Amino acid sequence: MESTPDSLRGRRTSLLRAALLVAFTAAAVHRISRPGPLYDEVLFVNAALGDVDGNFVHARLLGVPVMLMAYVGALKAWLHAPVFALFGVSPATLRVPSLLVVAATILVLSLLAERLFGRPAGLLTTVVLVTDPLFLTTARVDYGPVVLAGLLKAGSLSLLLAWLERPSAARMWGILALLALGVFDKLNFVWFVLALAGAVLLVEPRRLRGALRASGRGAWLPVAAGAGALVLVVLEVILPLLRGPGPAGDFPTATLAERARTMLPLVRATLDGTAWWGLVFRGAPPSRPEWAALGAVGLAVAVSCTAASVVHRRPQPEARRLARLAVFFAVLGALLLAQLVATPHANGPHHAAMLHPWPAFALIAAGAALVASVPRALRRCAALAATVLAGAFVAGQVRFDAAYLAQLGDRGAIQPWASTAIYGLARDLQRLDPDLVVSADWGLHNQLFALAPPALRPRYRNLYAVLQQSADADFATGELAEAVRHRRPVAVVLHPPAETMMRRARERVLALAATLPPRWATSWPVTDAAGRTVYEVVFLAPPAPR
Repeated sequence: MESTPDSLRGRRTSLLRAALLVAFTAAAVHRISRPGPLYDEVLFVNAALGDVDGNFVHARLLGVPVMLMAYVGALKAWLHAPVFALFGVSPATLRVPSLLVVAATILVLSLLAERLFGRPAGLLTTVVLVTDPLFLTTARVDYGPVVLAGLLKAGSLSLLLAWLERPSAARMWGILALLALGVFDKLNFVWFVLALAGAVLLVEPRRLRGALRASGRGAWLPVAAGAGALVLVVLEVILPLLRGPGPAGDFPTATLAERARTMLPLVRATLDGTAWWGLVFRGAPPSRPEWAALGAVGLAVAVSCTAASVVHRRPQPEARRLARLAVFFAVLGALLLAQLVATPHANGPHHAAMLHPWPAFALIAAGAALVASVPRALRRCAALAATVLAGAFVAGQVRFDAAYLAQLGDRGAIQPWASTAIYGLARDLQRLDPDLVVSADWGLHNQLFALAPPALRPRYRNLYAVLQQSADADFATGELAEAVRHRRPVAVVLHPPAETMMRRARERVLALAATLPPRWATSWPVTDAAGRTVYEVVFLAPPAPR
């Protein structure tokens, strides 16, 4: 049976998509151990190992960790548990699964773009996605976390749009399951749930009613279940969290205008990758001049689409469909942004990442609508102009990605909290073989616990909060003081004075060391590749007999 030209083009597109995904994976896995693991990046490890020390396990069900924090579920821990059981904990087992999830997200979005925009625009979207700095950086360091949310956003949106085209109750249950997993993974996924529902109701009310009728009576059950669950989550979880104190950096008393002025630069820095650069590296990130022109280009596309619609009073159905998609993605992004501005606890790139990559989808849909709106004789020229603009944008992304990967080669350029010196520190602690390893400042325990041999992990303690906040009497009878009193060797890990966050905890450790007999307390710095002190170790133990 001979292949048709369309099937040949489809195979070529699939091969090119596969090649792009392989190239992305190869770039993302390069020097996978750099930067060093971040505290928040590995907070799921204890739960994935079955809860060795109770750290970051907020709730259990039948002894199994189900919540890491009040607003973070154990989904990532469950997915990593078999990986750690088979291969242990290492930079590769911490990061490669997330990298593969990001590759799967790009694949889902690529297939969705081809279905929505057609093969040429879909392929162009794939190129934009595989060079996107946010995908590259989060694939390597899943700070937030954001990686699983990205896949669940892509999957649920793709399934929702498929349901609008071919309604069925089974698809509705699938949408509900993916959205529920997203909320369980991290509570702020509820922003996406609300924005997705709002975008469909505002942009596609007629199709929504038709799809509900076509799905049969069984469709109302997942609708009712989803609405009931959403109301329960809002009343029982979200409102109590909003009323309670938030983490440092929140602006609970700021006006909406002040919040907007704070969030808009953060959203841009998140989407163009510069916020993620600052998370890992010292110094300024590469400039992104193409972003300065992006708003102007988007405005020009919108004006051109409007003008084309006026000139062609009866625009082609394809142009109308694509324009409607552009409006849908723009409304989705706007509703997400509104919720970010309205939420006082939203203050970081891991929150703003919820908008990704819908602005790009809105712009690509608008460009495709413009190409479809112009007279047939001008379409090739319009398509070429759109491709050149997208190519310039992709070139900027590639330049940023190359700079990010090159910077990983300079370990001295990495921020102290992401230093690769953590690996040497972990080996030093293993050689010391103390009875107790105490992290006495924020940002140390999770990494050291994850990198420790399994037999030593029960000895690791995250005591910075106890040392910082407890009364003097509680400190005197605490685990650290008791271990020293009973002459058990203890290694205390600190940040250097300039990087210390919990200063009272540091002072208490040093005061305890000063009370010991001569030669019972020794300390030394741990330096990075540039010779800067990034950690300090205070070893409290009786001197070895001569």
